[in-house]
Amino acid sequence: MKKKNKIHEFNILGAFLQALCTIIVLVLAIVSIMNHNIFPYFEIIMGIDLMIMAYNNKKIFQKEKLTLYYLIFGIIVLVIGIIGVF
Repeated sequence: MKKKNKIHEFNILGAFLQALCTIIVLVLAIVSIMNHNIFPYFEIIMGIDLMIMAYNNKKIFQKEKLTLYYLIFGIIVLVIGIIGVF
């Protein structure tokens, strides 16, 4: 039986940051189609968004299976994006 999850202010902040990053990722995806110089910044924000999703899966939704995949994929995308900037 899963224990009930209490909503804390930090969890609400995590959900808000995930929503904000997702909106920014969608905007940057559209802009990067027109301007390819924006693509590394798209990757950086997407990597951060995936890591926030991993945190939210672990703390808010208490789903263990996808947490590791989100975290690994987020780190890979973030590193590729940082390398793309330089």
